Amino acid sequence: MKRIFSLASIFSLVLLLCTACTRTIHIQALRPAAVTLPSDIETIIVINRYKPDDRHKFKNFIEGLLTGERIRLDRIAADMAVNSVVKKLSESPRVIVKTVPFELQGTGTWEFPQPLSVDVIKQITQEHKADAIVCLEVMDSNSWIRTHEERRKRTVNGQQQEYVVSVATRWVSIDAGWRVYDGKTGSVLDEHRMHEEMSWSSEAADPKTAVSQLMPMDRAVPDVGAAAGWDYATRIAPSWIWLTREYYSRAKKNPQFRQGVVEAQANHWREAANKWRPLTDNPDKKIAKRACLNMAVACEVEGNLEAALSWAKKGAAMGSAKCSNYIYTLLERIEDEKRLQIQMQKPNKEDKGE
Repeated sequence: MKRIFSLASIFSLVLLLCTACTRTIHIQALRPAAVTLPSDIETIIVINRYKPDDRHKFKNFIEGLLTGERIRLDRIAADMAVNSVVKKLSESPRVIVKTVPFELQGTGTWEFPQPLSVDVIKQITQEHKADAIVCLEVMDSNSWIRTHEERRKRTVNGQQQEYVVSVATRWVSIDAGWRVYDGKTGSVLDEHRMHEEMSWSSEAADPKTAVSQLMPMDRAVPDVGAAAGWDYATRIAPSWIWLTREYYSRAKKNPQFRQGVVEAQANHWREAANKWRPLTDNPDKKIAKRACLNMAVACEVEGNLEAALSWAKKGAAMGSAKCSNYIYTLLERIEDEKRLQIQMQKPNKEDKGE
């Protein structure tokens, strides 16, 4: 009996075999911020300025009559965004973060208010012994629901049947605006408007039921607000992230290669490298290429990015596609490390006036 394999099934089989030859390792790394703050800024105050001032209260009141629920949720989202910034900044080794028991007034809408005056900035930072202020100045949310029908197939008693299901999706978007003020000069170090969007889906036999099962608005909008705060914190301060790397778990049943894998699984990466290093010059190019990739990963785990790059280049020169791709990843990390060193520099005592 002849069996005919489709190209898709052959590709899936090859992919499964390749995946079975590799393992993954997670590396914690400090990612540089998108914005490099001056080195003398160490202590930061986070303030909510969403509440409208007297000039914007009437406009905010009229808008509240039309969309009262949204205004209420915007205020909750603003609080969540500020709390999220505080939490994420507190995890960064670059800054010390403080909160203050008051709010400042802004527009209460999507419009940026005028920057805080130099006198106000200096008064707040001196009173609370801080170097800068991070201020949420804009918060505006929008939401909408879309429904559609999808045709599905299922097998009942060995027979395929087609049926229709109603799918509902709630979309929530938030526009948040932030500023960072220098406590010494009162200047704006960063002004950034960001757009954050999330969606939740549900399906049921009819559209009404599908909509009723969606994430409630009073949970969805605050969640998006928290995400906006989280993302802004990573913009202005280095943050910890997890990187995923892949390495080979075997090479033609080579016992020495396998010993290195056992050491790596025990988190003994230097011992693993000692096993793999001699194999990078193995006459069998397949073993050598795999050993080069594993050496590159071992060096990155140990924090030696230049050595990791060297091993990746050696493997790429032998024709390893994984090593070739890894080169670009390592080059990006090396550039990030250069930026990170600048961002993590401590100020001189003279600069701090000590």
